[in-house]
Amino acid sequence: MKRGSCTVCSHPQRAEIDAAALARVSLREIASRYGRNKDTIQKHVSQHIPAAAQKAIEAAEAREVDAGDDVLAELRDLISEAKRLQGVAEKAKDHRGAIAAFRELVRVVELKAKVLGEIHENEINVNVQIDDATADRANQRQRHVLTKLRGQWNSHTSMWANLMNARAALMSLSSSRKQPVPRA
Repeated sequence: MKRGSCTVCSHPQRAEIDAAALARVSLREIASRYGRNKDTIQKHVSQHIPAAAQKAIEAAEAREVDAGDDVLAELRDLISEAKRLQGVAEKAKDHRGAIAAFRELVRVVELKAKVLGEIHENEINVNVQIDDATADRANQRQRHVLTKLRGQWNSHTSMWANLMNARAALMSLSSSRKQPVPRA
């Protein structure tokens, strides 16, 4: 497709279309919103947005803009604010507010990790840090549950063995009845 033949590139709302595509709005919704065919939007997204994104990256590098540090500083500020709000909510015994602040804290930390390349889309990374007392309680609980399960397994196993022995005894009784009884 030639650059001049893309109706999306010449659309008066091209910036909004590109922004919607980059925000992962569905192609069908973009097409409907801006009066274009879904296939036309798809071709534009696959052929022209990557080139435009590359040009923007090169322009940022040419200006030597170090926006990464600014973004990380903003994320650090957001983390601090979320921690502060969580503390305020906890002091006020506002459990819902504390949970909401905690959720936001988790979300911002996750975003920071994505920005730093520590996690990627469609991957799950879970790091849990617990103190020694909590680890001991978790291990005790695990041993308790395993002991209970082992006991149940042993009782089921012995019950099964008893059933199989009873079956064998019944089979031997029924086979002995089928044999003709000698007459005297």
